[in-house]
Amino acid sequence: MKQNQLSNYIVALETINEDMKHFRHDYANILFTLQTFIETEDIQGLKHYFQSRILKVEQQTLLTNKAFCQIKNLKLMELKGLIASKLLIAEQLGINVHLEIPEEVHTAPADMIDLSRIIGILIDNAIEASEKASTKQIQIGFIQTPSSMLIVIKNTFDEMPDMNLLFKGYYSTKGEGRGIGLVNVRKLLHKYPNATMNTRIENGWFIQELEFR
Repeated sequence: MKQNQLSNYIVALETINEDMKHFRHDYANILFTLQTFIETEDIQGLKHYFQSRILKVEQQTLLTNKAFCQIKNLKLMELKGLIASKLLIAEQLGINVHLEIPEEVHTAPADMIDLSRIIGILIDNAIEASEKASTKQIQIGFIQTPSSMLIVIKNTFDEMPDMNLLFKGYYSTKGEGRGIGLVNVRKLLHKYPNATMNTRIENGWFIQELEFR
C-alpha cells in the first residue's frame, strides 16, 4: 500500500509540473491572441477571452499548487499519496480544494491502513457531494498538537442529508455506496476508543471532524 501511495504522489507532482509546462508553452500564443483583441479594439471580446480562458485556467493552477505546497507538511507518505491523488480527481471535476496543514505531521494516530481507509472514504464522499453542488468546494485540514490530531473535511452540497439516518445502514443521498462507506468509517473507529467523530452542517458546509487524543 505504501508503494502505491508513493506512486500516486509522484504521478500527482508530475501532472502539476506538466500543466505548468503546457501553460508556459502556450503563453506566447495567448499574448498574440490578446494583441489581436487590442489592435481591433474589441474590448468585450478581450474581457470574455481573459475571464473564460486565461483567468479560469490560472486560478485552477494556482489553487492546485497552493494545495501541493501545503501537502509537503504531511510526512506520512501513505496519506500524502492518497490525498495527492484525491486532489487531482477533484481538480479534474472542477472542484476547488483548500488544504491546510500548518505544522508538520510525522506520526499517525491510528493504524495507517485504517486511517487511509477512513480519510479516503470521507474525501470520496466530499468529492461526490460537492461535484453536484452549484458551488464546488472542499476544505481539508490536519491540525496536530502534542496530545491530539484533528482532521477536518468540509464540502459544499445542494441536497440536504438527513443527519439522523446518515450512518444507518444503506442510507445515502447519492446512492447506497456512500451510506456503506460511512458505516465502515464508524466500524473502523470503534477500534480506537481515543477517537471521536463529529458530523454537522454549518453555513452551507457539510463538516466531518475526526479527532484522536
